Amino acid sequence: MWPRIQPSSRSSGRSCCPGIVISPSARLYTMRRRRYPAPSFAAKERGQPWTIMSTRRCCQPVPRSEDPVLLRGEGHYADDVSLPGQAYAVMVRSGYAHGIIRKIDTAAARTMPGVLGVYTAAELEAGGVGPLPPRQVMSNRDGTPMLSPVRHALATEKVRHVGEAVAAVVGETLAQAKDAAEAVEVEIEPLPAVTTPGAAASPGAPLLYDDVPGN
Repeated sequence: MWPRIQPSSRSSGRSCCPGIVISPSARLYTMRRRRYPAPSFAAKERGQPWTIMSTRRCCQPVPRSEDPVLLRGEGHYADDVSLPGQAYAVMVRSGYAHGIIRKIDTAAARTMPGVLGVYTAAELEAGGVGPLPPRQVMSNRDGTPMLSPVRHALATEKVRHVGEAVAAVVGETLAQAKDAAEAVEVEIEPLPAVTTPGAAASPGAPLLYDDVPGN
C-alpha cells in the first residue's frame, strides 16, 4: 500500500514540510525502506541475487546520457551511413490484420532498374534461412513450458498483423528499392480478426497460430 499524505493547517513537527501530517502508514513505509534498502550493484559484489531491475528504485528518474549529442546535431543514425557498394532493402507489407497468402508475384519487380534481389519466405527457406529463435523462453505459472510459435523473417502462409513483411526488395538506391516494392503483387484472402484483448480472449476467437491455442 502506498503511503497516505494528508494536508493539514498546522505543522505536526514530524514532517520536513510545514502543514503536512504524515499518516502512520507513511511512517511505517519509511521505516521499512530504511531497514530494507533497495538492492544495488553492491549486492552483486556480495554474491546476493541481483538483476538489472534491482539497480534502480521504483518511480525514480533515470538520467539521460544521449541528449547532449543529439542537441548538438552530432547524432549518428542508420540513414547517415554511406558505404561503398551499399544497398537498400524495402519491405512489402500486409494491409490485412489476418489472412491467407494466396500469391506473391515478384516477376515485374525483378526486372526493374537497380534491383539486386527480391526475396520471399520461399527464397529464404531455399537459401537455408530458418525460423527466428525465440528471444526468451519462460515457464507458465504451473511450471509447464511456454508455447512458442514458429516465427519467420517473412510471412509464410498467413499474415497475422497489419504491416507484417511478406517480401523484401533490395536495390542499389532507396528510390529504386521503393519503386520495385510497389511492383510486387500480393494476393491475401482476409480472415476474421480481433482488435481488443477482450475479443481475443473470448471463446471461439480467431487463432493466429493453430498450434498455440488461446493466442
